[in-house]
Amino acid sequence: SFNCLSYFVTLFYQQVRGDSPVKTALETVPFTILSFALNIVAGALLGIVRGDVIIGLGLLGTMAAPLILALIDERASYWRMAFWFCTAALTDIAYTVGNLQISLTFDPSSQGLAGGIFNVATRLGTSVGLALSSSVANAVSASYQKNHPEVAVNSAPVVLAGIRAGAWVTFALGAVAFVLCVLGLRGVGITGRKVQQDSHSAMSASSDAEAGEAETSGKISNVDQANITTETLPALTGEAKA
Repeated sequence: SFNCLSYFVTLFYQQVRGDSPVKTALETVPFTILSFALNIVAGALLGIVRGDVIIGLGLLGTMAAPLILALIDERASYWRMAFWFCTAALTDIAYTVGNLQISLTFDPSSQGLAGGIFNVATRLGTSVGLALSSSVANAVSASYQKNHPEVAVNSAPVVLAGIRAGAWVTFALGAVAFVLCVLGLRGVGITGRKVQQDSHSAMSASSDAEAGEAETSGKISNVDQANITTETLPALTGEAKA
């Protein structure tokens, strides 16, 4: 949903509003700043708020941005409408917490594999979602141009009709993800506490291992000392008799 939105937002800025690539890049700067700030906030909330709640909030932002794009007034100013696409930055906290939650579900030896599978699933979902939404957008644009033959194929109204349709598909994908979050991640608990517990468990296991090694080393030293004493006593006894 997030990557589909990024594609359609770029089309909206350049082909509907007529912005240059440089201006489009500048218009996405607030999104970058908000993403950075939200990740800091998410890190602070990991040990306080349940993981499913944080992910759900992130997915609500994923739903809000395409909804704005689907209903946007293309003649409105940037700060009045287009600026609010940056609500999609909430997706970042859903991705971060979701990745961490998936990794914690597995034992430490399999967490790297779990994270890799999560990233592959994300890329696969992006490919399918982008293919689906862009296909719908192209079909709607073609239908609009067919019903309005006086309008050029690449004109702003034709492109905007497809963008709106693609935005609705993106909104639907975000809604499906939100429903899956509510039904599938209910009761996962506070992710930050799980991280701390795993860290404490690893430290305890390491301490126990070191204590076991020290105890084993002490036993070996005692056995060696006993052997030395056993070998020394007969020699001393023989010398005394002599």
